[in-house]
Formats: sequence, C-alpha cells, structure tokens
Amino acid sequence: MSLQIPILPEGSMLYSALAFCYRASAANNARRFVDRFYGNRGASHLNWFGAGAAFVSSQSFNGAASAVEILRRHTLFGYYSLGLGAEAASEWAAALAKGNAQGSVRYTRTFDPIATKAGLRCCTRCLVEDEVKGGLATWRLVHQLPFVQHCPVHLEPLVEQCPRCDVPLDNGRKFRLPGELCSSCGSPGVSLARMRPSMGYFRLLTRADEALRDQVDIYRPVAWTNAVRVFGAFYSSSNLAAEALSRQLCSLWATESVDHLWQRLGLKLRSNDLMQAISGTVASSPLTLQLATAEAMDALHPEIFSEKRMLAAVAPAAVPDWHFAGQRSIVLHGGTAIGRDRRDRARTRVLQLMSDEPGISRSAIWDRLRNDMKLLRIEDGAWLKQTLPTRLNRRWPNAAERTECYRSKVMAALSEDPAPTRSALHARLPKVMEWLGSNDKGWLEKALLPRQRRKRSTS
Repeated sequence: MSLQIPILPEGSMLYSALAFCYRASAANNARRFVDRFYGNRGASHLNWFGAGAAFVSSQSFNGAASAVEILRRHTLFGYYSLGLGAEAASEWAAALAKGNAQGSVRYTRTFDPIATKAGLRCCTRCLVEDEVKGGLATWRLVHQLPFVQHCPVHLEPLVEQCPRCDVPLDNGRKFRLPGELCSSCGSPGVSLARMRPSMGYFRLLTRADEALRDQVDIYRPVAWTNAVRVFGAFYSSSNLAAEALSRQLCSLWATESVDHLWQRLGLKLRSNDLMQAISGTVASSPLTLQLATAEAMDALHPEIFSEKRMLAAVAPAAVPDWHFAGQRSIVLHGGTAIGRDRRDRARTRVLQLMSDEPGISRSAIWDRLRNDMKLLRIEDGAWLKQTLPTRLNRRWPNAAERTECYRSKVMAALSEDPAPTRSALHARLPKVMEWLGSNDKGWLEKALLPRQRRKRSTS
C-alpha cells in the first residue's frame, strides 16, 4: 500500500515526509517502516542523499516529482552536486535513485561532516510560516549544513536541543517535526549558535541558501575554474591576488587572519597558497571554501560573476535541466537581465540593519533604506516578503470578539491618559473608535463620559 505525503515545500528534508507518514500510519516497527518508505533495506532514517528516490517518487509522491527532482529539492544531493560536472552529477543521481548510497564521499568531495551531527536544527519563525502556509512544519535542508547556525532568511539562531535534557530535538530516530516540545521533559528547544555574526557570515548563509534553492552553477568545476582564472588576471602575480582576497575575507568576517576564519568554519587547507586552495581540492570541504571566497571575489571584482560570463563558462558543462527550479541566478524584470550585484548589495544592507538593530520594524527599514527597499520590492519581492513579512489584516470570526478586542484597546489608552479628548482617541485609534461608535456606542459613551466630566470639573 502506498503512503501518500502532503505537499512538501521545496528545500524541506525528505525525512520530514518520513516522520509525517510514520506517525500518521501508527506503525509499531520503525525499521520495517523505513525500509517500506525508501524501498531500500538498510537505509538510514535521515537518508541525507535520498537513496531510493525512484521508489519514493512512484510510491509516496505518486509520480508528481521525479527522482532527480526529489534528490535536488529535498536532499543534500542538491547542495553537494553543485561542485560536480555534468557526468559525475548524473552518475551519482542515477546510483542514488536506484538506492545505492555507497561511495558518496567521492562525490561530496568533503572530509568534514556533511551535515549537523548534534541533531536536526530548525528556525522558530520558519516553522510558524510553514504552519500558516501549509499546516506542516518541516526540517529545512539549509539549516542542517555544518556551518549554518542561523536561519539564512530570518537571521534567527537555530534551535537544536532541549535546554533541560541536553538531548537533540531529533537525531533521526524520533520521527518528530520542528516546533514540538521535548519528548522527554516537554521543554521547548534552545539555540546553540556559536558562530559570531559578521557580514561575511550572513553573506555565506545567503549564498548557501541561494545555491541550494536556485541550483547556482558558478560552483561547478568549469565555471569556478574560469572565475578563479579571471580573478587572478586582475593582479600581476598569484601572491598579490591571494593577499587581496585574504584582506577582503578578513574585512567581511571581522577577523585578524584567514587562518582564524578557516578555524571558525571548521575548514582544513592542505596548502598555504590561497589561490591554489580555492582552485583545487586541497580543502577539507571545497564547496564551503568556494561559498566563502566567492563573496570576497565578488566584492572586489563584481564583473567576475556577470551573467554573460557565467553563462559562457557554464554552458558546456551544465547539468541537464540545470534551472529546473524555474529560477535563475539573476532576476528577470521587464525582459531585462538585472545583475545580482545590485540586488545582493540591497539585501546585504537590509540584513546588516536588521542585525544592528534587532526587532526593527518594516516601516523603520523603509524610512532608512528607501531605495534598497524599492529595488527589492520590484526585483526580489519573494525574498523581501519572506524576510520582512507585511502585517496581515486580522479576520474576525464574529462581531462580539472584535468588539471585545476594541474595548480593551480603548481601556488601555484610557489607562495611559485618564482624561483624553475624543479627537485624540480618534487620531490614535481611528478604526477602533469608528467601529465602536457604530456598533457599541452605548459602551463607548459610558466609558468616556465620566472622564470628560472629570476633565471639565478640574478646569
């Protein structure tokens, strides 16, 4: 019998579907259920790379998503395959679709942990948005990357373990979904963010999120080699290029040396030559190094990652269906290609202001960064809406509840100013006063009359 899952938002872990189906089925044998779901005996619960995607596509997605789409949208294959050429990526995808996850380390090109080891992480604001939109909060792939300790969209520290028990909210064995209380003591999760926030870190989060969501091709071998070559051509020697790149990295990350940066990212480089390190596979996690250095390269010479240049470099080696998500690494508006640099600079300034002044309102950001907000509203509305959601109009189930709420607003205003004028109240609470004047006039007159008499008697 097939197990049909609800709509799984793009970027959600496949494990989220497994956890939902396991609990909905009331199965009493976890191992048997996992084998049944993935169609692959011995598959891990988390199944980071989606072994058995072809079986899941036919049985649980009912063919609505192909095996390759599942791999790219709901597993870490979508992230680590970005560093591969077309042939290697297709070979790996074919093996995973059939249920073979052996030898994945040679495709990930990393000797560091592929994902968080302490336990699955989640963002409290993301899970609320998930519940509002689709009713199902899911684990996000980008939150599980080793260097990600804050949500790339909301910049909130990620939650990963219980504050009382010191146990993970879920390690892949509990079949839980984000936002649930600890199964042992009932406590909510607590964030364990250790990375010191800096502009470089925030931009790294953004690049990782974009790379995973949009399947950005600049990190593939041919395109990346071309970008490094073009960057080096701006300098008379490799040493000068490395020095300029190091200075920019230190500035972005607010650190004294790049060695401190590699330590913070958990990277190990087997070469003292930075240009050699970013050109080859001498880093313990080449893709993480590329993400970190791409921001510095782009800041120094934005033309390196221009759309025209990158399309020319990527075209011969692009993975088939490379823009399957329906999005490009640039924004198309009015038939004109808008470069990523303007959009990214606007994003960066908005994120920096939110970091400097936590809790700042959307209207205050508009006042301070009006041009950037206008640009983002036109060219990157989806990101702006997700990062700074507009206030939703409340839908009242009935007039009685609305009246009760408006009464409390008036009483709160009266407690602050015992003898206000009607005009002052109308200026402060226009909708409230209009509603009560039309639908609850008797209460309003009774609430205001004693205060008005008191004001006249003291005058």
